[in-house]
Amino acid sequence: ADQHIKVLDGLCSLISAQGCAGIELVFLNMCDSYDHGSRLSRAGVPYVLCWKTACKDKACQTFATAFYKALVSTCSYGSAFKEGCTALLERGFGPGDPDALPHAAGIPCLLWNDSKGVDKQWTSEQGSTRGEKVWEPDCDYGGELRRWREPKGEWDKSAWAGKSEKACLVALGIVTQMPDGSGEFSEANHGLSTQGFLTPAALAVLGVVSYRDLWGAEGKVVTAARGGASVEQVREAARHVKEAIDHRQASIEYFRKTHNLKKKQSNPAVEQQHLEMINLIQKTLDSLLILQ
Repeated sequence: ADQHIKVLDGLCSLISAQGCAGIELVFLNMCDSYDHGSRLSRAGVPYVLCWKTACKDKACQTFATAFYKALVSTCSYGSAFKEGCTALLERGFGPGDPDALPHAAGIPCLLWNDSKGVDKQWTSEQGSTRGEKVWEPDCDYGGELRRWREPKGEWDKSAWAGKSEKACLVALGIVTQMPDGSGEFSEANHGLSTQGFLTPAALAVLGVVSYRDLWGAEGKVVTAARGGASVEQVREAARHVKEAIDHRQASIEYFRKTHNLKKKQSNPAVEQQHLEMINLIQKTLDSLLILQ
């Protein structure tokens, strides 16, 4: 590591002293290379790729392969950066420091100082010839439609929670299909809000008005369990509810850590929604355990 730092120090000093004529990109595909990347960007290198944190070897390989493959077809450093991030998601990696988060890849970062228009597509899209972009997949509390979809990786606990909640409903014979026959609630048929919660229309399909009518000690889930479900069905439903609680708690902790690593504030209002959901589902679990 010390030898790598010496090499980077020398590279930064050389480019700072002699300029970067003819250099469009420097890719520092190694742990904690952001400080050196920033020095290179300030020295005038149009595009610098680096990592803000430690990074896993497999993640580095995955990102680099996707980045260069995309660069060949798009000729845009910015677009290729986004493809590299997408590849990390597809391989099941999440954002964050792998030293703190077991399923994290690291946080890749693109720095640009492109006053000469090397990648006009990117600077036009960003509205600036200078800036930085870190990997922030749209999977935060206020982010994408994630509750009832396939998880992007082991780290994607919100999606795992949704799958467990859905499995509980299925175990008790509660309908989980839209009335037009389009299938289970998903991004495609608009059964979820932008924060990942079931929409009023989707709740109506389940025969309830709010989450409190679905979960909780007297919600539809418990009512269905009391109304003729077998012991085996109740046990299966309780198992899935317990899984959902564990996943939701892990999700909140994961994104708290991720925000701390990025020195950002999490959204307290939306976080409170998730805490309230855990409370409701816990009451459901308590009632199901009594029915066993």
